[in-house]
Amino acid sequence: MSGEASSSGFNLEGIDDVQDFPWANSGETPSISWDRYNHLCETMEMGNKAYRENRWDEAINRYTRASNIKPDDPIILSNRCASYLRYSQFLKSRSALDSEYRPLSGLDPTTYAGLALKDAEKVMHLQNNSVTSYILKANSLILLEKYELAQEIIRSGLQINPQSNPLLNLEKSIKTTLGRRTHGRPQRSDEFDCTLCLKLLYEPITTPCGHSFCRACLFQSMDRYNRCPLCRTVLFISPRTCAISVTLKNIIEKTFPEEYAERKAENDSLINLGVDLLPLFVMDVILPCEKLALNIFEPRYRLMIRRIMEGNRRMGMAVHDSTTGSVADYACEVEIIECEPLPDGRFFLEVESRRRCRIVRHWDQDGYRVAEVEWIHDICPAEGTRERHELLETANKAAAFAQQWLRNAQQVAGDRRSAELFKAEGLMPSPQDPERLSFWLNTLTARRPTEKLDLLQIRDTPEHVMGTRLKRLSNLNKLPYPNIEDKERSAIHETRRTRLPAAIIFIEHHSQTFFFLSYNKKMRGRKHPLVIFAFLVLVCANVAISAAKGRFTPADNYLINCGSPDTTLLDDGRTFKSDSQSASYLSTDETILASVKSLSEKVTSFSSASLLYHTARIFESESMYRFLVFKPGRHWVRLYFYPIQHPNYNLASAMFTVTSDNIVLLHDFSVKDASKVVFKEYLLNITSSQFTLKFSPLKRSFAFINAIEFVSAPDDLIPDSAAAVSPVGDFNGLSQFAFEVSYRLNVGGPIVTPKNDTLWRTWLPDNKYMAFPEGAQNVSVPLTTIVYPDGGATPLIAPSSVYATADMMADSGVPNSNFKLTWEMDVDSSFSYFIRMHFCDIVSKGLNELYFNVYVNEVMGVSSLDLSTLTSELATPYYKDFVLNATAITNGSIIVQVGPASNVQSILPNAILNGLEVMKMSNMAGSLDGLFSSGGRHGVMPKSRGMRIAAAFGLAMGITALVLLLMGIVRWRRKPTKGWEKQKTFSSWLPLNASYCSFMSSKSKTSCSTIISSGLNFGRVFTFNEIKKTTKNFDEKAVIGVGGFGKVYLGVSEDGTKLAIKRGNPSSSQGINEFLTEIELLSKLRHRHLVSLIGYCDEQSEMILVYEYMSNGPLRDHIYGSTLPTLTWKQRLEICIGAARGLHYLHTGSTQGIIHRDIKTTNILLDEDFVAKMADFGLSKTGPSLEQTHVSTAVKGSFGYLDPEYFRRQQLTEKSDVYSFGVVLFEVLCARPALDPALPREQVNLAEWAMQQHRKGSLEKIIDPHLAGTISPEALRKYVEAAEKCLAEYGVDRPTMGDVLWNLEYALQLESATPSSVPVKNENENENENSKPSSSEQPGTNSKGHKEAQLIDINDDSGVVVGSPMFLEGFQGR
Repeated sequence: MSGEASSSGFNLEGIDDVQDFPWANSGETPSISWDRYNHLCETMEMGNKAYRENRWDEAINRYTRASNIKPDDPIILSNRCASYLRYSQFLKSRSALDSEYRPLSGLDPTTYAGLALKDAEKVMHLQNNSVTSYILKANSLILLEKYELAQEIIRSGLQINPQSNPLLNLEKSIKTTLGRRTHGRPQRSDEFDCTLCLKLLYEPITTPCGHSFCRACLFQSMDRYNRCPLCRTVLFISPRTCAISVTLKNIIEKTFPEEYAERKAENDSLINLGVDLLPLFVMDVILPCEKLALNIFEPRYRLMIRRIMEGNRRMGMAVHDSTTGSVADYACEVEIIECEPLPDGRFFLEVESRRRCRIVRHWDQDGYRVAEVEWIHDICPAEGTRERHELLETANKAAAFAQQWLRNAQQVAGDRRSAELFKAEGLMPSPQDPERLSFWLNTLTARRPTEKLDLLQIRDTPEHVMGTRLKRLSNLNKLPYPNIEDKERSAIHETRRTRLPAAIIFIEHHSQTFFFLSYNKKMRGRKHPLVIFAFLVLVCANVAISAAKGRFTPADNYLINCGSPDTTLLDDGRTFKSDSQSASYLSTDETILASVKSLSEKVTSFSSASLLYHTARIFESESMYRFLVFKPGRHWVRLYFYPIQHPNYNLASAMFTVTSDNIVLLHDFSVKDASKVVFKEYLLNITSSQFTLKFSPLKRSFAFINAIEFVSAPDDLIPDSAAAVSPVGDFNGLSQFAFEVSYRLNVGGPIVTPKNDTLWRTWLPDNKYMAFPEGAQNVSVPLTTIVYPDGGATPLIAPSSVYATADMMADSGVPNSNFKLTWEMDVDSSFSYFIRMHFCDIVSKGLNELYFNVYVNEVMGVSSLDLSTLTSELATPYYKDFVLNATAITNGSIIVQVGPASNVQSILPNAILNGLEVMKMSNMAGSLDGLFSSGGRHGVMPKSRGMRIAAAFGLAMGITALVLLLMGIVRWRRKPTKGWEKQKTFSSWLPLNASYCSFMSSKSKTSCSTIISSGLNFGRVFTFNEIKKTTKNFDEKAVIGVGGFGKVYLGVSEDGTKLAIKRGNPSSSQGINEFLTEIELLSKLRHRHLVSLIGYCDEQSEMILVYEYMSNGPLRDHIYGSTLPTLTWKQRLEICIGAARGLHYLHTGSTQGIIHRDIKTTNILLDEDFVAKMADFGLSKTGPSLEQTHVSTAVKGSFGYLDPEYFRRQQLTEKSDVYSFGVVLFEVLCARPALDPALPREQVNLAEWAMQQHRKGSLEKIIDPHLAGTISPEALRKYVEAAEKCLAEYGVDRPTMGDVLWNLEYALQLESATPSSVPVKNENENENENSKPSSSEQPGTNSKGHKEAQLIDINDDSGVVVGSPMFLEGFQGR
């Protein structure tokens, strides 16, 4: 790379500042509304401020929003172009050190330069006499290293203004660069140059569109777009499928041998660095014999991975040393086992570590680091020596122990964890290689980066052995050995005095095996890694002891300190990752961080984790964290909020929503009070392999988060059933609920911090919630007094510090000693609650002395509770679970009471409580904060006996009200009402059902019933027997379609009406989601060109919808691929117009609009009159709000119709539907599939092929032969123009569906106005004689009657396109 000029070294000229957007003068009327104009000016001001503060990514976002408000404005485009240029140069000049401290995701510098060029060309088109556009375009070309083209633009700009200093300076720089490049080299044509790197082609690849590039350059440019860098043609090639052009390679090699040799040497130096040189991936410490997955998203590291894959597939993994501020001195070599390139340019890698190395020196190369290394290994005893024999013997013992430990762990682990353990066992080295075995043993335990660095340095020299590992073991005789007798302890100390170099002692005690290490000081002079084995055995023994005592090791443990530049270690031993270390989990459009050095003591006194509130991450748009779930089941989700200060954002004013995959955690949430922190704790049942946490700011607001925990919880922490309080009974199905911790109290004791809890929970004192403190007396016992039973309560349920304290009844001086201890807590009365009470009899002197009652909201929960009978011992923990229905909560509070049992004679009236937990349960909308659904599947409410009674009562009342209402309607109309028009209660699988309303409070019932009565109309209620009869018991011969939801049957009702019956498949989760989406949409959409919903059936847990039957099936069958008669050109135009009307209604018929997402010819159905209707709304999404430009969502749709911009950016807009409809228009015209792999490569994609032929003027060659000679040239031109605009590369350049509809209507008028375009009569039309037009009214005439009929036909579209003289035959368009 030496000697070559880099575009990052250029000084960009003429873009030191941006233009201010002009405010409208008084009396002037802007082209847009005043509100939008004011919003536009504010957006531009914020963008200009961000630009001047060098926050170019934020400036780009602001200018893009402004461009959406007012497209094609030269000032907006110029400012955005300048931002693109600055950001591209910043990324090119960014050092590897900056990348390691703060990795950036997003586009690469070349792509930003390309976007700048596009904006510059638009500005040049709008203001071709302004020198500014030439300056912008020249800068863009320079960043793209297209210096010759930049020279031409500069000369053109100097003709406008010869004194332009920016252009003159740019011209000087380019001349210097071009002179340096060609100095000392023979002149040759640039025909053999790569247009990307401007060097001689090396390993050339010729694309299907005819352009040649270096293989490495082409793949680098395709990181983001699978298009040719020159002509933007879609390329279906990859590193595995492409082939080097052998002929061109041989010509270059023979014609330019010297330059080719230089290129080869340069490429080899980048790919094969040599034995002692390694490219470095600076992220984390890894030990030998370890395997892990990596997600490579930084452009500079993507370049490094491509080069590695061309070479030996090896690199070094290192970490930053916080003490030196540079890369640590020791690293580990890793080999790439699997490399999967992703569509967005990222790489998903699976690597396995190999050898240790010491970094001698390192330097930057193309943005990443390359290091010269020295390989290190242990100094082992020589073969045949006593030390070698002892070392191998210890290695064999350690290997045997590890194998047994892994097998035992696999037996008790779940399927996923068991597979991981099996994989770990497969990596186990042979005991004959003690060094690798020792590292493999260390990978079985979690270690901090500093500990891993220590392990990498150890070579078993005396100073290393004594200075690092043995420091932890030197005080082994001081460690407590639980449950070990003195005799056994003395045996351990005796072993220390033996002459064995090390001894592993197996002690059998109470069915537990403990391992201990003894060490002889005589070993100081011996050189072998025995200490590592023994230390690992000790660690495994400690793990076994901890497990026996109730310790819990989470399978998933994600701890993130958002916004923090460094890792954070809490006093409880947990380490929270820094913001940069957790960047791979986050998907967001911007990086906005906040931090403060300290917080006031008043704030920090509220939390033991005060360090987590010093930093925060801010989100201006929807952002989400994604975590892989290694073990499905219960998980803690803990969120930390505190509005710290930021110069540009007032966090106290932030308002946002937080949702998981299917649960609303917080809705319209804000933190107004800056005097204390806010901590939210949830317990969710995760059933998938991935968990998503989404932050959605309200319009004109933002979101923030200080820290996140996503940690596995024991599966048996919450049982599946509990005692229902009101009505009394059993409540089953708790596993289907999500929980939010409302209160967790250590009754009678002090605060219990996460440091002293088995699951890192916080237990607060109960003083604040005790209603009658004078009647309570605190009591406590030593922690060692608590003895957990063999079954039931464990330390994971609650720590011993909770059970060792309690409140009991005191002598309060009241006349009636049978009072109750009362705790009162405020709650949201629209939710049900899970209540857990903890008991441990630490007050009685003997058994059967304590009997008391337990009350919840003054309802008896347990009568005459006798802990002695339940536990058979004193000081033995016990807990009891309750579920309190929302209908039983009054005055917005939960009251828990314990009092003496009046029907049992005891020594003294008394009652106790040790601990109390209250958790909010999710409602039927899948929410823990209001009635708002997260957009996922609705939760299913378990039906206990009491719930069934309440639901039945509510259902009876609802039916009675409906009957009375119907009787009133009958009397008023004086005629009978058809049964299928009745509105009935919705079933459990429909949104906002009656069972949900019956479960909620009276306040919620009112709002729910209002929504049901006013919003949805599902039509006729079919019985399941009617459906079976209609479909002949679901005869397979009646199946007319199959999808993710299930099957579609053709049915015939009793009156002979044909129906399309869609039967949902409950086993398909994806199908059910799409099914519910279609229900919600069709319930509120009614239009002539949308398929109508007739009714439904919800008996016997079935999910069946009944639609109108479209007798002529999908549009595709009438164009190609079937034996049906083909449609005439006019019929095709009318069908396209009908489909466009339906889509236009979807986009504009509601507040936010609806995006179909799956437009194709098979989803356009035709009725018996060939009227087009849009169908299949399973993938549809609600469009963006007025303040949003897009909806961020996973890419879904059908290949061939998929919007490439949506595919690249995962940002959905109405323009994605417009693109798909453009493909449909060409499919209708050309009568061929959107994708046909059987055709030559350049013809596979219909959209690309049709556009290419249209540009060549050869479109008539690919038109359907059946239409030859029947299309008016003017109509065809207008039709193709509409289709071409739909297929614009960028959504902002595409028309709206209203514009498309206008063009198609105009094409139809042009077609009808041309006498030569008489359509062939459709053989499928069965019109009677009375409906046939007379000869004077045939197409091509100008009769008045035909004009009126046409006007009426246009007006029939529900007002979407009104009748206008513009659409009459005599009207002359522009």
